[in-house]
Amino acid sequence: PQNTTVVEDIATTSVAVAKATGASAKDLKDDIIEIIQDVDKFGDIGVDAAGRIAGALNQLGLDFQTFQNMTNKFMNFDSAAQKMGDLSALFGIQMDAMEMTYLANEDQEEFLFRMREEILDAGLDVENMSKTRQRALTDQLGLQSVTQLQQLMRGEELRVDQAGLEAATQSAETMDGLATAVEQFG
Repeated sequence: PQNTTVVEDIATTSVAVAKATGASAKDLKDDIIEIIQDVDKFGDIGVDAAGRIAGALNQLGLDFQTFQNMTNKFMNFDSAAQKMGDLSALFGIQMDAMEMTYLANEDQEEFLFRMREEILDAGLDVENMSKTRQRALTDQLGLQSVTQLQQLMRGEELRVDQAGLEAATQSAETMDGLATAVEQFG
C-alpha cells in the first residue's frame, strides 16, 4: 500500500528533522503534509525536500503561508524581474531574476536558502535600518510583517543548515517507519 509508505516517510522525516533542529515533530509533520498537499504550487515534491523546507521554516519562525507568499512573488518572470530590480535599486541586492523564477517553480527548498543567503550577503542590517526601509524589504519579499523579516534574517547561521537538514532526512531512511509513526503520532 502506497499510502502507508508515505505516512511512514513523513513520520520518520519529521522525527529526524525534529532531532536535528529541536523543533516539534508534530509541527514539522503538519508542515510537511501541507507542503506535499500543495501540488499546484510545489509539484510532486518529495517527503525529504518537504521535510527540509519545514525544518528551515521552523528554525526561522516562519509559517507555510508566508513561504507560499514569498515563492508566489517570484513564480512569474515579469514579477520576479520587477522585484529583483527593486531589491537591487533599494537595497543593493543582486540576484538573477531568471534563476530565482526557476527556483521558485522547481526547487523551492533552494529558493528559500538562496533568498536568505543573498540578503545576508548584501550585508543589510535589518535590525538597525529605518522603519520605511524595513517595510519596503518586507513587502518586496512577500513577508507579512517586519517581525517576519527580522525572523528570516535572525542570526547569521541557522542552528541546522541545509547540509545538516539533508543529513537529518537521510538518517530518517534507517528508521523503522511504522514504529516511529505509532510511537510519535499514535
